[in-house]
Amino acid sequence: MEHMAKLGSMLVKHKEESNNWKGCIGPKIEEKVQQKIAKGEVYPVTPFMNGIFGVSFGTTFLNVDIIKRTCTCRGWEMLGIPCEHAVAVILSIGQNVVDFVQDWYKFPMQELIYSGSFSGIETMTCQWLLKMVWFDLSPVKFSSLLTHPIPNGLPADQERSALSPNFKINGLSFAQDVILPGTIGKRATTLCLKCNAITFFHD
Repeated sequence: MEHMAKLGSMLVKHKEESNNWKGCIGPKIEEKVQQKIAKGEVYPVTPFMNGIFGVSFGTTFLNVDIIKRTCTCRGWEMLGIPCEHAVAVILSIGQNVVDFVQDWYKFPMQELIYSGSFSGIETMTCQWLLKMVWFDLSPVKFSSLLTHPIPNGLPADQERSALSPNFKINGLSFAQDVILPGTIGKRATTLCLKCNAITFFHD
């Protein structure tokens, strides 16, 4: 909620500031444009065909496409504000640099951006939901199952051979048992090493 409040305050602040602009662009963008003009007004410009101009400064030569609004330095495309090389071209053809600034910096677009309403998101407590749902994250304890005496006999679907080292009850493996002497035959008697309970299984 704190972030939402800050965002709302920021939008209101920008909206009020844009209403006080003297021109079609804000004072910060106007300052950047003036800096570009101060640097670019001294650059020599060479016109070419199809709206392309060459701008040289020192040993560097760049191409500016005034129609596509691009420059070799890529500064115009990235910022949306004519770079100093583009400014040199714009001034050489007698145009206003501000007219070549991207529309999203200008007042009509800024007015559209900040004209919409903004309200906080309503929230509610979730305590009632926590009372309805109970989560048990504790591990399952099998100690009571392993120490509980094993009843004589097992259900039909859980019997096993007397030669098997382990047996299961309800899908749980219990301690290994020992086949007692003299039980080889129709029935086998086994002794659980955990609980000392004697059980009988059909061979």
